[in-house]
Amino acid sequence: MDINKAEFDRAIAASFNSLNGFEIKMPILMGAIGLFTFLGLRPWMREYSL
Repeated sequence: MDINKAEFDRAIAASFNSLNGFEIKMPILMGAIGLFTFLGLRPWMREYSL
């Protein structure tokens, strides 16, 4: 059981390390996606504006 617990604890630590900085990177990435989507759709929005 101790071997399984040690492996589990190591896997949990590795998971948290891979998500390090996620709360900073994801909003920036989502903002960039939104901005590029808006800039890409702007010509069609101007074409169909009244």
